Amino acid sequence: HFLEVQRGFEEAGLPSGMLDVLPGITPEADPEVLHAALKSVDRLQFTGSSPMFKSLVAKAYELGNLRLEFAGEVSGLNKVRLDGVSASHPAAAAGAAWAAMANNGELCTSASLIEFDPATGDTAASVKAALEAHQFILGNDPTDAGLDILLKKGKTKNLEVKTEIPADGFREWWEKQVLAVPHGSAPNLRTNQSLGHCIYAPSIRRALAAGVKEDASCIYCVGVSEDTSAPSARAGTAGCKLPESVFGGMKTHTFAVAGDHDGVGSVQTLLSTLRRRGPNWRDQEEAYAEYELTETAEDLLGFLPPREQADFKKTINSVLEVFRAFEPEVSSPYSGQSLVGAEGRSQLLTLAALRPARKNLLIPRGVGLPDDIIRVALLAEMSPLKELPVHLHLLSAGQAGKLRVADPLKSFLRVVEHRLGWKVCWHDDYDKLAAAVRESEYPPYFFCTKDKHVLPLNLLTAVAENCGYVYEGLPTDALSLFRWLTATQAWTVACTEGHVHEAQAELQKLWKEAGLRAESHEAPEVVKPVGRPDVGGGFGASPFGDAMGGDDKDWGELSDDDGGSSDDEPEVKKAGEDKPKATGDKAAAAKVA
Repeated sequence: HFLEVQRGFEEAGLPSGMLDVLPGITPEADPEVLHAALKSVDRLQFTGSSPMFKSLVAKAYELGNLRLEFAGEVSGLNKVRLDGVSASHPAAAAGAAWAAMANNGELCTSASLIEFDPATGDTAASVKAALEAHQFILGNDPTDAGLDILLKKGKTKNLEVKTEIPADGFREWWEKQVLAVPHGSAPNLRTNQSLGHCIYAPSIRRALAAGVKEDASCIYCVGVSEDTSAPSARAGTAGCKLPESVFGGMKTHTFAVAGDHDGVGSVQTLLSTLRRRGPNWRDQEEAYAEYELTETAEDLLGFLPPREQADFKKTINSVLEVFRAFEPEVSSPYSGQSLVGAEGRSQLLTLAALRPARKNLLIPRGVGLPDDIIRVALLAEMSPLKELPVHLHLLSAGQAGKLRVADPLKSFLRVVEHRLGWKVCWHDDYDKLAAAVRESEYPPYFFCTKDKHVLPLNLLTAVAENCGYVYEGLPTDALSLFRWLTATQAWTVACTEGHVHEAQAELQKLWKEAGLRAESHEAPEVVKPVGRPDVGGGFGASPFGDAMGGDDKDWGELSDDDGGSSDDEPEVKKAGEDKPKATGDKAAAAKVA
């Protein structure tokens, strides 16, 4: 089937040989061919299991391909959380069961765990009974739109809810299986392992408040009524198909995406192929927004060389304008799963929230203070988002119990530690840094790295093993800076038509409270450059304007009796012949010239 994929691209117009599709885990796969590709390929784009993805990157490094770019969506451990809602509630039972059953349980967003609330009286046994009793319409006909689950050959028909951790441990199950555990107990599945996370609560506000604290790329929130007979919306750990559904990609927050991957349809992905044009003469004529720097930003700007301060201040202005252009808004309602207790569909509303990337920076021994790291500090300080602390790693040896740090690095560290809350981490050598990376709570994404192919293999492998990435340098254009420094987390509310306005208001309110910085920036001043005088260059143009006698538009004033010579008989001036004196406007023009 992989050859069919390749032929399909060629039939669509892609030149033959530009794209090769290689099987990696099929019986017909040739390891030598795969290894040859990994040794020379520029970029690896992958969708599949986390272990396979990591092994491919590690193999490429082992083969010497240290410049490899890689990106992919890998499997997630996804959870449905019941917060103040019993699993016996019809909406919760339907949504949780669907989260584990959809697409035969083989979605990358399929639920692996149901976290129930013991305060409602639920037990693992009662959750098992409620979910396994839910009835689905199953079948094998792909044209039947009335099916809940399209069964594949050899797949089971029933949902299995586990109440104890199996002998082989908790993991993602790829066929209609889910583990039920009480809130706060083991296994404590954090959503930095998740692509999708769903919360049921007694109100939309409560579900959203809990959801935005999580790390999953896609958050689905459902507020259900205490009256179990009332019509209710439902959701699972996945939305609808694109383009109706909105997805996020929290690459620096979750282990469910890896490398330079920003999520399906996110603004970062859409901008990945775009760059703003470079500086040119038009910049002198375009109006631009100028934001007032904070006091801390002014201090940080002083660490840059004087010749670069004005230019990077303009870059900050441009980045803030990109933020303003892509400020998230609540989507229009779109259809989700069937309502529970009534005819019709659940209404989904999504806000694609911009979230700050978790950033790691590295200063090798003897390097000093790189300008790019100063620029990251400035961008973090001026960001309109509620920023996260940056982890700044320094390689340095101790001497007499003290670390040798000289200005300007010493003063810079004082500013970013005390004012920005950065975490400064000291490491004796690269092996100690690699060990810390392997123990990282979140995927380690390094920015502003110079020549990553000269970094030790042990460090590069540690980053890849923990689903991180190493970016070289720092972009200079505003669009790329915005893409690198942000992620998208999709906040989706499932509700009935009668609660659409409430869902819109709650999403907007929470975006301001949880997404934006406490003190917003003042509105920028729009600077309009003063136009330059016309210096000619077109037909009829005069360098002096009309006031200097430059008006030559009246062709009627021209005469054949001017005494001008013909083209065939050019005028030859005799030596010593006096030139006619200029008078009036012509004399003034000559003097200016």
